[in-house]
Amino acid sequence: MVTKGQCHYGRSAMFGRTPQRQRGAAFSFVVASLMVVIAAAVLPCLLFSQGQEPGKANQTPEELNRFQAGNQIFAKWPKPDVALLVSGQTVGYLQPCGCSPIQLGGLARRYNFVQSLIKDRGWNVVLADVGDVPQASGPQALLKYKYAMMSLNKMGYTATSFGKNELGLELLSTVAEFALNESKPRILAANLKDREKLYQGMVAGGIVSTGPGPKIGFVGIVDPLVMDFQDPNVVLEKHVNKAVADAMAEFKSKPDLLVLLFQGKLDQAQNIAKSKSLPKFDVIVVPIEEEDPPSGPLAVVGKTLIVSAGQRGRHVGVVGAFRTNDSAKPFELRYQVVEIGPQYETPKGEDAKNPIHGLLQEYAQRVKNNNLLAEFTKNPSQHPLQLHPKMAGSKYVGSERCMGCHDAAYNIWQKSGHHHAYETLETKAERPNLRQYDGECVKCHVTGFAYQSGFVNETATPKLKGVGCEACHGPASVHTNKPEDKSIYPLINPWKYDARLAALPPEAREQKKLTFISDSCIKCHDLDNSVNFKIDKYWKQVAHPNPPAAQGN
Repeated sequence: MVTKGQCHYGRSAMFGRTPQRQRGAAFSFVVASLMVVIAAAVLPCLLFSQGQEPGKANQTPEELNRFQAGNQIFAKWPKPDVALLVSGQTVGYLQPCGCSPIQLGGLARRYNFVQSLIKDRGWNVVLADVGDVPQASGPQALLKYKYAMMSLNKMGYTATSFGKNELGLELLSTVAEFALNESKPRILAANLKDREKLYQGMVAGGIVSTGPGPKIGFVGIVDPLVMDFQDPNVVLEKHVNKAVADAMAEFKSKPDLLVLLFQGKLDQAQNIAKSKSLPKFDVIVVPIEEEDPPSGPLAVVGKTLIVSAGQRGRHVGVVGAFRTNDSAKPFELRYQVVEIGPQYETPKGEDAKNPIHGLLQEYAQRVKNNNLLAEFTKNPSQHPLQLHPKMAGSKYVGSERCMGCHDAAYNIWQKSGHHHAYETLETKAERPNLRQYDGECVKCHVTGFAYQSGFVNETATPKLKGVGCEACHGPASVHTNKPEDKSIYPLINPWKYDARLAALPPEAREQKKLTFISDSCIKCHDLDNSVNFKIDKYWKQVAHPNPPAAQGN
């Protein structure tokens, strides 16, 4: 287990941010600035198959140790009187895709972590989420919101708020997906005007946790600045003093600790913590732009901790509250950020003990039954290559058409994981299965998805199953019809023909070319789905110079 930070408050402390994850630098090719490719995603799928025991395949000792230090979390913590677990900005990330065992996050893993606190440690745990539960858009966004909220319900969440993603999906219909039938977690936004009238009780201002131990009161505030559109059903009050007072008037009992779920910026949260006209919040939870949260709180203002758990559910924050028997300071707070890694995977054969797995399978079945895959390809866009005058109207032809002239390259591809990319969705994906009907998975396991003449489904376009030649080189019918037209070569293979490479010495040329290629590969081999991807390592497994003896092609 890796803990990102353990802090003990009531003393002076310094809090640093963790470094931003580095992504591949963007680079525009001479002609391939037109080519935004959907590259391969399956090498790690074969190296780290979804059917393998999590955390075991092809990991270095350092990576294994990363997840074998579970006894380090909450080191030297006594049992808290209450533990507040905070999350947020799930943005539709229900689970890791499964292409690598050391991916972080996942609602099923989060459930297991919560259970480890409740059952193994005997803690009294209260859970809350700051919002941005769904992704911003997409055919599956509303369905994912519903099942994410159902998962939070199974975990026992008390409260959540909403952010720009819920607002962008049209707030009323979004919250209705869940809140018409379920009351927990309670959706909070104290400053949402006419919420009782327009939202028919689906959005509250505040709520107090139930259960044993100290009670936690939650208030939700959504800053109007998160809105970048006009929705007649959404009016957010700018002045929140009365809204907060009204929300606290909704409390069924007096809370021992007060928490604000605040959809706004850090500086605004600091102003709230400093305000003399607002209640003194013990904790303010905010969203952040960075994907990973800092090691400690974002800020400490007086007695108020301002915290964030980062994005995509990779982490959660845990605030431990300990009674002090001091009326001036009733509780001492400690805080720790925890990675939700593969050590929290449900053991094989024990899925029935984790209700989230059943929800995820139900979600996958709904995606299939509703044929949401077709929504991704209903209005296909033109591939950038198809926009070039020389390649106008070019269509996807399938890798078999490439074999005649590029037999050596074809043979390398046929033996690679790219060739079998679609099969991994059909035969190796589990918890849930049916991933071959999920457009968010399919896009990195086929050729030309969502582009004109590209992959539609396994029946209509079987020749485009798998990550074929055209996934990187673009739709090739113009080339296959005019193979002798050398003016097309730089368009379909810019990595070889970029003029800037020719001026470099051989070693530098190869390294720069790898950088260019990597910028394409990381469209799918990103830090979420392909944790261990290193271009200089994996390119050797799929490099396909043509002819084979021509090094550097």
